[in-house]
Amino acid sequence: MVSSSLWGQTGPLSDFAGFGNLAASMTGFTDLTGWPDRAPAGPFTAYTDYVSPRFLALAVVAAIDHVRRTGQGQYIDLAQGEAAIHLLTPALLDQAVNGRTLHSQGNDDRYWAPHGVYPVGAADTDSGLRSRAPTTTNGGASRTFSVAVISPT
Repeated sequence: MVSSSLWGQTGPLSDFAGFGNLAASMTGFTDLTGWPDRAPAGPFTAYTDYVSPRFLALAVVAAIDHVRRTGQGQYIDLAQGEAAIHLLTPALLDQAVNGRTLHSQGNDDRYWAPHGVYPVGAADTDSGLRSRAPTTTNGGASRTFSVAVISPT
């Protein structure tokens, strides 16, 4: 048997009804997304509604394997909030080990630089865009990008 709810069938939050956007907020995703000078924005969707089924599918596969090997069935109770908090492990570990609390950064990124949306001159004749969003993933690419921007010829 399988059940899935925001916070599971038992425990102190089992009566809390809601959708994935509430679980995303309660687990901390809304504090990591959006802009630092604005109210929390949250992920673009009801995040836990999309990630939890993947954990649930894996649990069902494990339960099927278990019943085939032992003949014993399983009851799976997946709390969507608990499943999604797994994806915050880097932030939780950084807090526990280094004492750093991550917060929303807008378009900034801790590891990729440059990383943002930057205005450019007149609109691009092909696309009509007046901004670009370059991203590089390592120091070598960042240096190459910087040289190309500073001296494009």
